[in-house]
Amino acid sequence: MNKKKQLYEDMQKIRAVLLEKEIPVKYPESISEILLSPFESEYYIDRFDFINISSFCLVSQQWAAPLAKYIGPKKCLEIMAGKGVLSKALNALGVNIKATDDFTWKWHRSVDNKNGRIVNLSELWFHVENLDCVESIIKYGKEAGYIICCCPPYQSDSLYRSLLAMREVNPECRLIYIGEDKNGCHAEENFFNEAKYIQNDEEFNNIKSLLQSWKGIYDRLFLVE
Repeated sequence: MNKKKQLYEDMQKIRAVLLEKEIPVKYPESISEILLSPFESEYYIDRFDFINISSFCLVSQQWAAPLAKYIGPKKCLEIMAGKGVLSKALNALGVNIKATDDFTWKWHRSVDNKNGRIVNLSELWFHVENLDCVESIIKYGKEAGYIICCCPPYQSDSLYRSLLAMREVNPECRLIYIGEDKNGCHAEENFFNEAKYIQNDEEFNNIKSLLQSWKGIYDRLFLVE
């Protein structure tokens, strides 16, 4: 079968899973290899359609399961959680997690006519408390072993402020950041200049290799102290 056709068919099956608010086992390996343009209408996969349904990051059981095992019994807080897709995945795997978001982020394209807050709670995958990221850390961070942030807003200082708040509220806590590295499309320079990456955690490094991304997107997992 044509590789593009196979990818299209596989992604349509995953789309059906996402519409049921279920976490896919994994994404096709070719998701990071093939970039389909709108001009290829026969097999075109609209990345933003999938983002609308779920999240910017390709959340799958393939990497969520070992991450849940890594987190273990420690309490976890996801900030800037969006619709709560990752929190749902980890919670289903036994992680004691709270999800928060202030819902002030802009939708990714104006054609969806969603400039501002999510007002339809049916779009959420998990209970997401309406709370600013720093306020969330002040409220819940003292008891958290890990704070997670997946795909924070581009050129926003929210993750930088959150990292400073985490260190003040709970110096023993660790931040699991999922997104692009410095000069990418997430967070801003102050965060990357301040972040102290933990490089020698073998178990966490093994999980990093399981994260999948769209073609042209360079999401990675980072463990930050």
